[in-house]
Order: sequence, then structure tokens, then C-alpha cells
Amino acid sequence: MQSNPNFMKLATIIFCSLTLIPFGKIQAQLCTPATSQIDISTDRVQVRNLVAGSLWWDGTGEGRFLVDDPELSSQPTSAALAAGLWLGGLDEGNNLKLACQTYGLSSGQTDFWPGPLSDNGIPIPNACENFDKIWEVKKEDLDAHIADYEDNGMIDNPIIHPSIKSWPGKDNPLSLANNGFELPAGRDLAPFFDVNNDNKYNPEDGDYPDTRNADVAQWWIFNDNSNIHSETNGDPIKAEIAVLSYTFDDDQVNQNSTIFYELEITNRALEAIKGFYVGLWVDPQLGCYEDDYIGCSPEDDLAFVYNSDSEDGDANNNCAGGGATFDNGIPLFGIKILEGVKDADGVAQGMTSFTYYNNNGVGGPWPAGTVDPSSAFQYYPYLDGRWGAGTPFTIGGSGHDPYGDATRFVFPDDPSDPTGWSQCTAGSAEGDRRFIISSGTTTLLPGEKTNVSYAAIVTGAVEHPCPDISPLIEAANDAQDAYDARLTKNKNILLATELTIHPNPTNDIVNIQNSENEVIESLTLTTVDGKIINHFTDLNDSNYQLDLSNQAAGIYILNIKTENGKVGNNKVVKY
Repeated sequence: MQSNPNFMKLATIIFCSLTLIPFGKIQAQLCTPATSQIDISTDRVQVRNLVAGSLWWDGTGEGRFLVDDPELSSQPTSAALAAGLWLGGLDEGNNLKLACQTYGLSSGQTDFWPGPLSDNGIPIPNACENFDKIWEVKKEDLDAHIADYEDNGMIDNPIIHPSIKSWPGKDNPLSLANNGFELPAGRDLAPFFDVNNDNKYNPEDGDYPDTRNADVAQWWIFNDNSNIHSETNGDPIKAEIAVLSYTFDDDQVNQNSTIFYELEITNRALEAIKGFYVGLWVDPQLGCYEDDYIGCSPEDDLAFVYNSDSEDGDANNNCAGGGATFDNGIPLFGIKILEGVKDADGVAQGMTSFTYYNNNGVGGPWPAGTVDPSSAFQYYPYLDGRWGAGTPFTIGGSGHDPYGDATRFVFPDDPSDPTGWSQCTAGSAEGDRRFIISSGTTTLLPGEKTNVSYAAIVTGAVEHPCPDISPLIEAANDAQDAYDARLTKNKNILLATELTIHPNPTNDIVNIQNSENEVIESLTLTTVDGKIINHFTDLNDSNYQLDLSNQAAGIYILNIKTENGKVGNNKVVKY
């Protein structure tokens, strides 16, 4: 029987994780760990998506970010072993709230479970079972549905594709027949284009999933408050996370090597969470996991992985730990933050730290406090740009010098720059390093959302050692362009740059102006959970003054429609 090539990587982590749950916290399970997983693919990469917090592996130790390119390898080869979502912040009493995923799935331990939460952060009955699923839509099926509606303004094809009928858009009346359950009433779930503007998803009316015009799109939703946090033993945030993942498999440069992820994170707790960070934890495995180097380009909001020498594995391209290697050419692997956590002024912050820690079972010995986190309080510092022990990362070497100058970004220079700080110039010993790319902070009020989006990118072969990362930066820029263009793929999207809303926050009057001088046809003011407060029609002007003086302090959503059919929404704060 062939041994698992990644067993040694997982053994220490699983053992430590099992010892983290105090006996007093072992109780009857409210929700069991998610089981659904599905691949999303292009003609070069095949990537595993999982429902609840984990990505890119199968839950048993096998990497599933596979690159199938004969110019790189004679067989499909992994670029990463696993990834996981990390969330952390503080409640109003400065108590740590944390949800992070690494390898707990292999032993049934998790901080996340399938499904949405209620508006007060409580699990919705049966959501765990109903939403242990990833919904997928393909472009050819979507195009056929849209064409059916556009030819005469109605859906008259007797057969709507099952993926469109089952799409969990708000109040989909076909869900029971096609998913086996009714969707939670009135809840915004999977994104869609609302053709008749009735604020409900009904494909029989011509509505269709918003897939960013991708060739394949997948959507799922999960939360961190459906059981105890057995991965970190942290206290729950009561966060709800919806994910849209998609790919383009066309002739656009580099896009057939990129997987996109859009996350919408909602605070379902009844109190604010401050100091809130969103991080993506990655255990890279660029072929052989024992000779990977890592780095970042802060100005590009980009983290990357490359090989420490000119051969992946040993001189014969064999990996001592087992597994396929890039035996024909070594690529670069990168994670690009396309949209980061917005600060109090609504400005996206991008990558605010890049940190790492060492696998204690490979290489070393490593200094104390620089290895796998062993308690909830050792996760949050990595999100905040510090070592797990709370000490700062420092400039130079391994980033662990008690007397060095503090930094939030380790190895921030191009490996090909002999004067920069990279693992190449530092001469780092070979090892197995996991990194965290973080964005924050912000304060999320009850019911408030924040959005974070990533692109996971694989390049073609790049000369090693100490490679020039410009091909990866070019691919990351292409991914950013594709992501930004999603806003203009549909002519009915009203861009934020087309509106001026001021003052915001306001105590009474807010001025709304369309910078393109398009007539504003209607305005709808709602609460953050979708309750309609006011609806104004027949405005017939590109400017409007909205009086909020009689409204309670809080956050409101302003939905705007122009005479040309463009729609958009903006957040307005009343103090």
C-alpha cells in the first residue's frame, strides 16, 4: 500500500489539534462538518473547492490545486497543498473572536459549517444539511436562458436548465422542487440579475445567476456558529460567508491559469466586531513541498511561491516526501488580493500584512513562536502582522530578530533583486512554510457586510533559482483587469464612479447626483437586511436630495435605478 506523501506534514498538526479541545467543551454536535467538494477547472488547472472554510485539498492530505501542463510536468502536479479562511476580531468587551481553518478537516475538526445564519447569528434549522452543497452554472447554459428571454421578453422554453432553476437566489420559488428544500424567506443568498426588478429570483421571469460572465461559476455559503470551534477552540464571530468562485477558459492572456474567489462576509452577531481581519492561509506545495520559497509584493497586493533552486525536488526531480514534481519547468504560484477589506472611510485596504510560520516537522529546529499555532490566541497575531507569540516580524533574514526593525511584510522584494530582501538573498534553509495574506482592519456593525476577493494564479515556466516575478505580476494585473471588468460586463450595472453621494455619513440631508447626468428614475431606501423604508418613483432628475432626519441612526442601503435601466446600491450612514 502506497503511503500518503503528505502524511508527515499532517501528523503533527492533527495531534496538536486533537489536544486543543478541553474535555468540558465536548458536547452533542449541533452541526457536523461539511462533506461536499467539487472541482473547478480550466484547460490548465483543476482546483478543488470545499464548502466550509477549506480550499484546494481533499481533506485527506492530497493537494488539489493541480496544474496540467506538459511544458511544466509530465503529469498533473500540485501548486498548493491546502488553503483556509482566517477571520478574527474583538467584540465590544475586547474578547477575541476567531474562526480559522487549516487541517482540521482531516480529523473532523472545523471552525466552519454549511449554511447561512439567522439575523441574530443563530443557526437556521436544517441549514447545515441543506447547504452542504456547491451550486454550479456554466456559461453555455446561462447564455441559452438569456437568449430565450431576450427573443420575445419571456421564457417560453419548456426546459430551463436545472442549474438555473436550483440557483439559490433570493426567494427562488423553484427551490423546493429542485433543491429539495425552501430557501430562508427574504434572504439575499446567491447573486442574480433581477430582470423585472421585483427583488426576487425567479428564472421563469427571465432572472438569471450573476456569474461575472465566467465560463464556470460556483457558489456556496457557510458560517462559524453552528457548533464549537474544534479547529482553533476560539469563540465564534457569528460570521456568515458567501463565496462565488469562477474561471475563464478563453483566449484572454493568463486567465486560463487563474481561479477567482469573491467572498461576502456578514456580521450576524448582535454586537459590533472591531479590529476585524480577513486572511487567507496557504500551505504551498509547488511540486515538491520541501524546497519552496515564499515572498510578497506589497505594492501589488500579491503573495507568491517559487522554488529554492533550479530543480524541483532532487537532481532527478524526485521528492523525498513523495508526490509529483515540476520536472519540465518550474512555474510561479501567486495569490492576488483583488479587493480588500474596506476601512471606516470605505477605502479598500488591499494586503495589509504578509506573514508565515514553519512546519515544525520539516527542517529546523525553528525558534519558539515561529511554528504552527497551538491556541486561539496564536492565530490572531498572524492576521495582525506579528508572529504567533505576539512579537513583531523584523526586516532581514528570517524575519525573526528581537533587535530588528519591525515590519508587516516579510520577504517583500523580487527574488531576482540581489539587493532586496527575499528568501533568496537571505539564504533561507529549505523547509515547509505556511503563509497568511491578510487584509484589515475594520469594524463590522451588526448586519454589516465586507467583501474580499482573491485570484489564485499559476504562470508558465520561469527560470530558477531566484526568479524574476514580473510574469506573475503581469498575470496578476490581467486578473485585476478581468475582475474590475465584471462591473461593466452587464450594461445594467451602475458604477460607483457614476454617483456622488454626500455628505456621507449624514445627520439629515444626503445629496445624490449622477455624474453622467443620467436621469434617476427611482430610489429605494432599505435597512441592511432588506426591509424597505421608502420608495420614490418618477423623479426625472439626475440630482436628488434625500431627507434622513426622521430615520434612526444606523446603516442604510440606497438602491438607485436610472431611466436607462442601470441599477446600483450604496451604503449611507445616518448618525
